Amino acid sequence: MKRIVVLAEGAFGPHSSKTAVGLIRFGRFPVVAVIDSTKAGHTADEFIGEIGKGIPIVSDVDEAIRYNPTSLVIGISPVGGQLPDEWRKIIRRAIELGMDIESGLHQFLSEDPEFSKLAEKHGIKLIDYRKVPEKYNRIPDFKDFESFVVLVTGTDSNVGKMTTAVALERAAVRRGLKAVMAPTGQTGIMLEGWGVAIDHVLSDFVAGAVELLIREAERDMGAEIVFVEGQGSLYQPAYSGVALGLMHGSRPDAIVLVHNPNRKRIRHFPQVEIPPIEDVVRHHELVASFVKPSKVVAIALDTSELDEPAAIQKIREVQEKTGLPATDPIRFGADKLIDAVLEFRSKF
Repeated sequence: MKRIVVLAEGAFGPHSSKTAVGLIRFGRFPVVAVIDSTKAGHTADEFIGEIGKGIPIVSDVDEAIRYNPTSLVIGISPVGGQLPDEWRKIIRRAIELGMDIESGLHQFLSEDPEFSKLAEKHGIKLIDYRKVPEKYNRIPDFKDFESFVVLVTGTDSNVGKMTTAVALERAAVRRGLKAVMAPTGQTGIMLEGWGVAIDHVLSDFVAGAVELLIREAERDMGAEIVFVEGQGSLYQPAYSGVALGLMHGSRPDAIVLVHNPNRKRIRHFPQVEIPPIEDVVRHHELVASFVKPSKVVAIALDTSELDEPAAIQKIREVQEKTGLPATDPIRFGADKLIDAVLEFRSKF
């Protein structure tokens, strides 16, 4: 059985290492240790809450090996998605100790001459989750889907779109529905075992790639509901193109918006304001309608920066402003969101 040690050097935390946190919260395989020398000697729950209980944070690979990991997974994405030079020795040592290396970086480790030679010598795998299979380089045919499609998109990067999509999928499955999440990012692919890193698809083919993902979910997994994992944001100047491509390629029947109510400006682009949430709803329905009418049916909030009374108050405010069900699916569960999706689906 795969046992994971996560590399989150200098950045382990709820918002700074979302791949690490996603694997701990939702992963199919146990995370046995986290590497972050700045927090060594602590346990993961001290930084990400109860889900990290009992997971040690260690200073290096040699300390991590005591927990018998089989894979080293890069759990954070540095700016630009490139491998920092100081991490090379960490990866070299993990390979020498017999660990597979799993990466969601833009820089492909399997194409690195040093790592490739070392991996062959030690009989381990170098897995790059952002590599795009050729089949996804396609334009859409825009034929109707057989399933009910829900796009999980948001007001910015790093607000919980993947987390919400997984929570919705699992809530629907618990109710006996054939629900599938279509993963479009490296963490989702790691969790679900399939998908495509949509930010590595050529821009002309983004809509066609997500369309194929939905068809695969229908054909290969029998999906009757597909939750499409969103990326970026229509308001995020660096990543708006991928958000738009996902919206028009998925042609959603319904949209679940994800929002951090404490965030007033786009992360890393403070000159760009996030519109009021009622305007966000209107904008998304308008842009979706360019290809197919769609309805925002619920809002997922990331209230991790608020205490519980403040979180409850913020949820009430968002519901009053939009007239839509809202909740924090991690803090309070996803039932309110899935209820809204299924109620809207029942009208089709």
